[in-house]
Amino acid sequence: MHGDAGADTDGRLNGFAKEAAMNGLEGKGQRFVALCMLGVVLFNYPILAVFNVAGTLFGVPVLYAYIFIAWALLIALMAMVAEALD
Repeated sequence: MHGDAGADTDGRLNGFAKEAAMNGLEGKGQRFVALCMLGVVLFNYPILAVFNVAGTLFGVPVLYAYIFIAWALLIALMAMVAEALD
């Protein structure tokens, strides 16, 4: 066969390539679930209470800075998972 090793002659994925593609999708799904659980932990009471102090970080209350940084980190991690080549 001279075409793509993972595709049949009519362009459909054969069994091996289909299984590899599904494993990649399942792995991504599991990573997204883990990131959502991390978000629940990061934005739940015990962790937020640690950062609920009277100080500031560059003029921003520590709690607000923590929420912004944690949210940005979760977005960056989700983007990395979504764009990862499996």
